Amino acid sequence: MKRFAVVIFMMAFCSTGFADLSQKVTMDFRDTDIREIVKLISQKAGMGIVVEKSVCGNMTLTIKNATAKEALDMVSEASGFSWEKRGDNVLVTTKPLFIRKIRMIQLKHINFAEAAKILHHSVTGDLKVSPCEHLNSLVLNGTADAMAEAMIIIGHIDRMPVK
Repeated sequence: MKRFAVVIFMMAFCSTGFADLSQKVTMDFRDTDIREIVKLISQKAGMGIVVEKSVCGNMTLTIKNATAKEALDMVSEASGFSWEKRGDNVLVTTKPLFIRKIRMIQLKHINFAEAAKILHHSVTGDLKVSPCEHLNSLVLNGTADAMAEAMIIIGHIDRMPVK
């Protein structure tokens, strides 16, 4: 019995270490407090949540089979608030508190569409990616943390193919 209790405790403890914004969520809310919505999205992703006190208001939404990141992006855009991943936690606040950076990246070895798709699925922070076909480049707009994460990923994927 003691071993069983230890195993259950370890499973509960270990499951909190797998924070993942790529976790799929389906939700339906009617006139619900935004703080409750982002709290539930974060919980489904196994993440903690910090919501600034000025974040308030209600919204109605139906999200089907979206990643937690996509759900947070949609709520953020629709409500006028911003969010950022910090470790295994999500911080939700008013937009003026986040300094966004814009950067254009000229790609050398990877197609712009493929790079945009990889970044969309890999970057966990608040990042908007706009592909620029005629220059084979990307315009990145996001928080400093998301931008740094994107640059590391681009450094790994935009390499000369091995022959």
